[in-house]
Amino acid sequence: MNNEGKAVENIKKYNKPVINLKTKPSIYSFTTFHKVLKVIKKEKPVLVHTSGAEANFHGIIAAKIAGVKVIIGEEIGIPQHGSQAKFIYSTIYKFANYIVGNSQQVLDVVHEQDNLPFQN
Repeated sequence: MNNEGKAVENIKKYNKPVINLKTKPSIYSFTTFHKVLKVIKKEKPVLVHTSGAEANFHGIIAAKIAGVKVIIGEEIGIPQHGSQAKFIYSTIYKFANYIVGNSQQVLDVVHEQDNLPFQN
């Protein structure tokens, strides 16, 4: 569960800290959310950047509750959400200061599907 992969290897090459929560990334995991919130409260960042569905779910909500000043959610693929997920993400994304994507196509789908306005 949550094995460290290539990203962690690359981060460690630069002697940067890595926190592995060793928990399921599922959006249905209260344990995961609690651990993310605990880390954010302890570290007190001024900016939180999340990347990917589960990270966006837990990270954006936890950062908002913890009072983080700048919250950036990133969608890294074209989401294929059902109606429940569309509602969940359209609500969560409103807590972020910015939603970015790894391509214009991804952003177009997120804006259409999750009812987010475009920002210039």
